[in-house]
Amino acid sequence: MAFLAISMDVVGSTALKKRLAEFSTLNSTNLDEHYRDLLRSMLVSMNCYLELVGADRVLDIQRLSLIKRMGDEFWYTYDLDGLDAQEISIHSTHMARALLVFLLDAHFDVTAFLPNTHIREELYWKCTVDLITHAVDSSKLAEDEVDQFISKLLTDQMRGANSTPGSVAGPEELLALRNQLGVGVAYLKENQAVFVAKRDFIGIEIDRFFRIARQAEKAKILAGQDFLSLLKMHKNPRSGKWSFDIESTANTPTLPEFPVELIDFSETMLKGIKGGYSGAYIFNEYLERADYEDFWDIRDLEITD
Repeated sequence: MAFLAISMDVVGSTALKKRLAEFSTLNSTNLDEHYRDLLRSMLVSMNCYLELVGADRVLDIQRLSLIKRMGDEFWYTYDLDGLDAQEISIHSTHMARALLVFLLDAHFDVTAFLPNTHIREELYWKCTVDLITHAVDSSKLAEDEVDQFISKLLTDQMRGANSTPGSVAGPEELLALRNQLGVGVAYLKENQAVFVAKRDFIGIEIDRFFRIARQAEKAKILAGQDFLSLLKMHKNPRSGKWSFDIESTANTPTLPEFPVELIDFSETMLKGIKGGYSGAYIFNEYLERADYEDFWDIRDLEITD
């Protein structure tokens, strides 16, 4: 198993939610509606990333999976199974480009989504990405180990409530509790249970990934060292800075080099993960979309090997 782990998080959302709560209290407005509007703005912004992946000539949108959405944090995986080493490198470089272009224009104005709050605010995303080679998908284990227990638990509860020894949990009750407890997603169709696996992963690399993600910064990619090893990088002899190149075809302009700032993660920062880890921030120094209008449409770009 091999995949890219990608975490996206909105910077400054907690402060904005606090402002919305204060505004709601002072003006007697519906706070839940304000939260829905804020979430809608995030989802519209995230659609830009999905569009970039879907429009890319190398990346396969069917390899991308949303594992979890926790409020304003999105965790994706990009499946690398079936690709050889060279293809993995190319896919990873394309993913780095898609993320950089996304972050370049990732700041989104929530004003249009919060028209009655008089709040003028732009939010930015931060991103962490790394290569995962050893992890176990817990969805199948959860189904095998928890489903039977849930069925027994619910049946025992119903028998106790109804004082009827023969009471058995029906499919609707069982599916509802199964969904509530996160075993997976299931629904009833023509009195038959239809199950959809809810993917999740466990492993030391997953723990490490989310611990380095805490160091992510506004409008930057925080790339783990294993992901960095897949990219073509070089050191500028004049500036001493590291960069990686994104090549283009002869018919399209070459993307500028993006600075790479190396960072080390100690065992303390990683909460005891032995040996520590390293990575780098990859970012665009200018954060101006206008500088890149000539090649903004990702469908016109192609990385050559």
